[in-house]
Amino acid sequence: ATRIGIIGMGRVGASAAISLLHSGIAEELLLHDARSDTAEGEAMDLAHGMAYLPRAVVRSVPLADLLDTDAVVIAAGKSGTATQSRLDLARENAAIVRQIAGTLRGYAGLVVVVTNPVDVLTYEVTRAAGLPPERVL
Repeated sequence: ATRIGIIGMGRVGASAAISLLHSGIAEELLLHDARSDTAEGEAMDLAHGMAYLPRAVVRSVPLADLLDTDAVVIAAGKSGTATQSRLDLARENAAIVRQIAGTLRGYAGLVVVVTNPVDVLTYEVTRAAGLPPERVL
């Protein structure tokens, strides 16, 4: 069974979740957000729509439960503002992804980083998690 986790259930994480369900590649989709009620609400909404999607189990989980998935999408972080520089956004989101990446040490799956600025944060996740660069996209 293909198990995929998503960390961060804002607009980007929720869009990734519905796209993964539409594609049919996830047999189990595990959602996590720092605000557990947000992840739980998204999981319930997606589960209620399963009649229109390829069959999958969708549920919210603690971060540690994502360690035995095949892939994890990191969509956690703050959105940039019109007055915020790319460097300021990078500083804020780097702290967030480094904390997440620390829990991914020893992770055997694929990590897909979509948090902005994605180039810098992909490097930060690779370094903080100690994972081979070819497994962090």
